[in-house]
Parts: sequence; structure tokens; C-alpha cells
Amino acid sequence: MVRLGYLILFLSLSCTAEISILSFEIPGLHQKDGEGSYDKIIKALIYPEEEINILLVPPARAKSQFAQCLNCCLSPSNKNPDFYDYGDDVVETLPMNLAKVYIFTRRFTKEIRNGIEGLKGKVVGVRRGMPYGKRFYSANLNLDTVSTLSQNFAKLDRERVDAVVAYVPDAYVFFDEMDMRGYPHAIDYPISIHPDAMVCRGVSEDFLKAFNYHMKYYQSSGKLKKILGKSYVLP
Repeated sequence: MVRLGYLILFLSLSCTAEISILSFEIPGLHQKDGEGSYDKIIKALIYPEEEINILLVPPARAKSQFAQCLNCCLSPSNKNPDFYDYGDDVVETLPMNLAKVYIFTRRFTKEIRNGIEGLKGKVVGVRRGMPYGKRFYSANLNLDTVSTLSQNFAKLDRERVDAVVAYVPDAYVFFDEMDMRGYPHAIDYPISIHPDAMVCRGVSEDFLKAFNYHMKYYQSSGKLKKILGKSYVLP
């Protein structure tokens, strides 16, 4: 009977489905070591019906893989039509945090307060594969595209670009890690606000309910703010 019990357990585990969470590297949020805030929030979800596997891939590849996968989610993302064009087969979870898109300029210069209009005629550093909103891309700006925040701000320091457009909290976490400060940005005037939720395709309604309940509990208990720490962004 004991052996039969082990056999049943083995068979049940081997048949368990897997939910793939496609994510891209964001300092402090999704990391290679799996210790980013969003990694921890997702891993803390108790959902015994299916194994949850977080996969870190480049932003552009994450989007293309999500377009083809089943029983999967993309993090962070949302269904805001200014950012994405997902179909009705894609559902959205409650957000883990907010992200705000800012224009950063060189140290000891004036911040740009008139948003996207203030970037016209300038060389603007952006990160490859990151969504900045349709308004941003429709402005036909002179974009200099690189893979990392480090490359963006190195170019800004060397006057290879005139401004960098980047997300907060990503940029703040990067500044802390590199002990860098002093890049002016209009803190009261983000050019876009991005709810950092997950979008999912083919997952069960039970998974969505479990994740959203998880988020409501973490928000009300204060655990969410504690895990996010410096990455927490006020609404």
C-alpha cells in the first residue's frame, strides 16, 4: 500500500501542468538570481494545482514567445491600449506595482517638463524591447536603442544622447546599485504610467482568482510594500 501511495503521488506530480511566467530582466524586480521583488511576489503564491516556472528572457523575445504560448503569463504587462494590442484571449491580473516613465537629462541640466514635446530635436536613449506607449513612438523621435540601463546612462554621461527615457522604479534601483545620483527628471510629470500586472493566455480561472486573492492579501497586510521596498511606487 505504501508503494502504491508513492506511485500515485509520482503519477500526480508528473502529470501536473506548468504555468510559464515570461519575464524580462528589470533591476530589483525580475532578476537572474530570482530575488527580484516581482520574482518573490510570484513565488509566494500558493497554487498547488500547477507548477509555476518564471523564465527570464530578453524583452522582445518575451513578447514574441507570449504571442505563441499557451498556459503562460507575461510579467510585467497590462491591457492598457496605449501600450499593447492584446486580443480577447488575454486576461490581466491585479497589478503588483506601478511603473512610471520619466525623461532623465544630464547632471546639472534642467529637467524637461513639457513631456514628449520636449524631446523633439534631441537624441533620446531607450532600452530595446521596452514599451513606452504609443504616443511616445508616434512622435517620430530620434531614438538611440541599447540593451541595458547602464548603456543608456553611460551614453548620457558621455553626451552621446541628450536624454534617456526610463521606467521608475527600474532607474532608481539601478542608481542605488551603481551609487549614481543627480539625473534631473520632472517627478510630478511622468510621460506614461504603466500598471505592472501580468497578462495571461490559456491559464485557468482558478489561477487568476488565486493570484488576485494573493495580491489583495499582500496589499491589505502591508506585505506588498515591504517586499517591494525601494521599488514601491506611490499611485
